[in-house]
Amino acid sequence: MTNLDYVLIKDEEAQTLHIEVRGALKAADAIDFKTHLVSIVNNLNPIVDLSELEDIDLAGINALVCIHNRAKERSKQATYHIAENSAVDRILKVTKLGESLSCKIRA
Repeated sequence: MTNLDYVLIKDEEAQTLHIEVRGALKAADAIDFKTHLVSIVNNLNPIVDLSELEDIDLAGINALVCIHNRAKERSKQATYHIAENSAVDRILKVTKLGESLSCKIRA
């Protein structure tokens, strides 16, 4: 199993926080990931690149929803980039969460 790895790039001028996520977003790491990102979203629009994420579980999906909700509370917009036909894409389609989260498919 691949561990979670992510890189944060803040652009204060554009008011964005670009987050590149790799590996697996599962229960073991999802709580820390969610807590960390929810605490720093505040006045930035999170752009979460999940195109290299290999696996995700319910705790990982919950983390994405929490980040989305935190941004919305702050009148910001969270955007998720996902790879077409990836595990994330399939789960978001099955759960229909892709319709409520702002997801952009990368081929």
